[in-house]
Amino acid sequence: MNRRILARLARASASVPALLFSVATACGPAPTVRTPDLPRDPPQPPSIAPAASGASASTAAADKEALEHASRVAAALARVPVIAQTVAEIRQLALKRPIPAAVQSQDDFRAFLDKEVAKEMPPEKSAASVRALVRLGFLKQSIDLNKTVEDAMLSQAGAYYDPQTKKFYLVIVPEDESMLDVMSAHELTHALDDEYFDLDAYTDDPKHLMSNDVQQARRMVAEGEATLVMLAYQAKVAAQQDIFDPRNRAVEKTMVSMFAQLDSEALAKAATDNPGMVSQMGPSMKASIDAMTTIPPFILDPLFGAYTKGCAAVAAVRDAGGWDAVAKLYADPPESTEQLLHPLEKLVQKRDHPVILTLPPAPKLLAGLTPLDTDVIGEMTMAVYFKNWGSSHPTREVLGWGGDRYAAYDVGGKVVAVWFTTWDTVEDATRFAKAYDATLGVRFPGEKHASAGSVVHGDGTVTTFTRTGKDVVIVDGAREADAHGLLNWLAKSTRTQAK
Repeated sequence: MNRRILARLARASASVPALLFSVATACGPAPTVRTPDLPRDPPQPPSIAPAASGASASTAAADKEALEHASRVAAALARVPVIAQTVAEIRQLALKRPIPAAVQSQDDFRAFLDKEVAKEMPPEKSAASVRALVRLGFLKQSIDLNKTVEDAMLSQAGAYYDPQTKKFYLVIVPEDESMLDVMSAHELTHALDDEYFDLDAYTDDPKHLMSNDVQQARRMVAEGEATLVMLAYQAKVAAQQDIFDPRNRAVEKTMVSMFAQLDSEALAKAATDNPGMVSQMGPSMKASIDAMTTIPPFILDPLFGAYTKGCAAVAAVRDAGGWDAVAKLYADPPESTEQLLHPLEKLVQKRDHPVILTLPPAPKLLAGLTPLDTDVIGEMTMAVYFKNWGSSHPTREVLGWGGDRYAAYDVGGKVVAVWFTTWDTVEDATRFAKAYDATLGVRFPGEKHASAGSVVHGDGTVTTFTRTGKDVVIVDGAREADAHGLLNWLAKSTRTQAK
């Protein structure tokens, strides 16, 4: 699938950490936030003429709401220089330049997205990716990927920093001032990092040289660091507390651990259980929560994981080696989401390098095939498959991931997908194989199970897999007569150890 636009999705979703912050504080009294000193002569909101005599009460109310919104925007933009300086102090990096800031309307943001999505996701390529992901079970049904990504951006983007224009934009302006400043602190961390580490080069992949898993790992670094700084900013302005002071280590670990355990379901439940929290957010933020039910887990879960799991990973790296160690993650990027999901044992103490798999040339036994898509799923996104099909422990099923690659082809109008996975141990491969087998009855109710690990579909195609030692290879959608040959063909894949 096209990953560059999803990198923009992650960068343009500052409402996510702000919403997560609300969940983290919902169970207790919200701290009183000290408003930073404003610079002299802050920008003033535009004046709105009084409603003409006889104007309706609704018009007057709308004018008042518009004036209040403009006032919040002006005040928020005026606070940006002070917030940026606080962020720089926390991150121990000096600001090289003032960071331009502006508000962007939903209409302008939509126009920006229309242009970006059209450029980065040609409809034919998007449709091909969807067909592959549906065949493999990562999407439960076909979707318009372009529209889904665009809708996700529109619903989840509270603010964003654009490395191309070097500018910070507010899109959603919540009524709660602390949430607004939290959003700003997060995005201004990106602006600061961009000065030192070139975020566009780090996260974007115009030549498609990075796998989905590698690019997701890099998003986890960038979003995880910004989320960690956001937490530190909140503690500093709310309680005058430095969470990185060794005496406050327990505070830091508690905050980070709380974030690491949050996901979209927890957020939606917290919003339902805490109506007061929702009312403080304002209608725009509430709409962001409501929209989550329409975004497939394949898109939403990695998006949230970049913030929550990424924050825990960056915190572990910082605790082990300070901010210098975090900076090294930009110079020597992680190679998989697995490294960041298990930072101590697979990133900090010793890097667990993934296996790079190369599939053989397109199989000759699939006559007239047309390649659709190929990529690496990785541990984080692989868990989505098991979540889709009812596993009670989706993340457990993918522990011990060593490497993977899938490819999908159009064969006479039908999709045939192959997926090679390799694991750290035979036990890991066996657990994955058993868990995958258990999903087949849920994915294909009423279909014929020819044998363990093999389902024959009504059209004569099969979904089947085999485990050999630490490898599990899957064929999905091929004719039954071709399946055995494809499994043997997959076994000829070559492997190299990263780094």
